[in-house]
Amino acid sequence: MFAKIAKYSALALASAALLTGCTPPPPPEVLAAWAEQYPTCIEGSASVSLPHEVIDAQDGLVYGVETSCNGSTDALVAMSATLADSIDSANIVVSTDGNFGTKPAFASVPWAVDAAVLVANLPNNSALNLSPAAAAGIIDGSITDWSDPLIADSNPNETFEPGPIALTADSTQNAMDAFSGWISFLSGKTAEASKFKAMPSLTQDTLTNLPVGGVALVPLSLKAEFDFNAVMPMISASIIIGKDPSDENIDLAVAADVVGVASAATQMITTRSGDDVTALIDHSVAPLPPAGADNADPAYGAIFSVYMKLVGEDNKITRAVGLYLMRQDEQGLIGSTYLLPVAEATRIEALSAVSTGLPAPVIPEEDVNQ
Repeated sequence: MFAKIAKYSALALASAALLTGCTPPPPPEVLAAWAEQYPTCIEGSASVSLPHEVIDAQDGLVYGVETSCNGSTDALVAMSATLADSIDSANIVVSTDGNFGTKPAFASVPWAVDAAVLVANLPNNSALNLSPAAAAGIIDGSITDWSDPLIADSNPNETFEPGPIALTADSTQNAMDAFSGWISFLSGKTAEASKFKAMPSLTQDTLTNLPVGGVALVPLSLKAEFDFNAVMPMISASIIIGKDPSDENIDLAVAADVVGVASAATQMITTRSGDDVTALIDHSVAPLPPAGADNADPAYGAIFSVYMKLVGEDNKITRAVGLYLMRQDEQGLIGSTYLLPVAEATRIEALSAVSTGLPAPVIPEEDVNQ
């Protein structure tokens, strides 16, 4: 899904065999490949608090630690993780609402990606494309009716019944900032989600109670969960980012889906201070092509990072369990939740921060000699 995964892994594993006996520290992409193939096990246990968005996969994420670090060899000493009873009892906290508990964090890294999406309850329509100007008008309240020409112009194959656009006020700060920031970049004008107010989190009631003709600005994870349980999924607005390269007469609209978010995730720029890593999207950066492709997919740029923090006393067991939760092969599990994985470059920087003070993975001699 993400660009350069195969390239990084192949090159890094080849380099790992060469660098195991070297004095200089291996480069980050090599350490990332090692973390993927060979877990770093520290004897002990750490407790983990995970958000609702990963509830269906939390057992696999947490109990996989004990499966891999099962005490079967000197390298695979017994290490385990448990699900915390509360955020304040956890050593590792992944949060989507900014609540990481009261204990100070000694490392903070991007762990997953979410996005902001405009959801509309339009039972008589099958699609909704919005130009940046139309999207800006809806979120600031200057476009108030579905009959507005700016909406009609971008949807030649759809007929919208005249009626008020009923905005649901509750949103989240992440969703408001991500969506308005992207629309501002696309339009060249400041777009403000001034008709919404930030709540710490939203529930499924936000969409369940959305009236006909209503619009809500919500995290994509919430919409994905709603769609999974809904008899009739609601429409997610696609945003027009330009003209289709194959036909200048056709608008290119990007949907809030796995492909669009994955492409935008490669536009994330990481900043590190000590063992704190932040990842923010830079819309001016060209997205990277997926592995094996020559061209990048169109990016759905209203995305934001979901962070994991290691809290309390800085110790190797907490870092080792955190490192395991960041392993590349765990991206498959993250992708099975309502969140999406970070891009490879972001994950490499996060792995480096979490790994501070940990021993390098032990690579079996037979693998080194291959």
